[in-house]
Amino acid sequence: MNRFLPALVTVALFAPVAAAAAGDAARGKKLWDQRCGTCHERSAMGPPYKKIFGQGAGRVPGFVYTEALEGSNVTWTEETLDKWIENPDKFIPGNRMGFKTRNAADRADIIAYLKIRE
Repeated sequence: MNRFLPALVTVALFAPVAAAAAGDAARGKKLWDQRCGTCHERSAMGPPYKKIFGQGAGRVPGFVYTEALEGSNVTWTEETLDKWIENPDKFIPGNRMGFKTRNAADRADIIAYLKIRE
């Protein structure tokens, strides 16, 4: 047996998972426009999410946040956004975000779009 075979099998099995985790920003934009844009762009219900990576949660100037979100000490990363978008109430109890996205691929795509959103 080839001594490299176990490593090749591992790479072959996990490469699709890594690609899916990266997300598709073009699809993410479509999902954002359909699911998120109403509150985060076209009304004042949610803060505009632009250039948020590395920023603290509850820090967009001019938006009134709950104490829970302001006091969360969360920094927006791929991991924290994934938890937030999946279930905001579980991730930061006491916030006002009322929308959940259970599908991991949809979350990855939305996050990929948020990473490039200016």
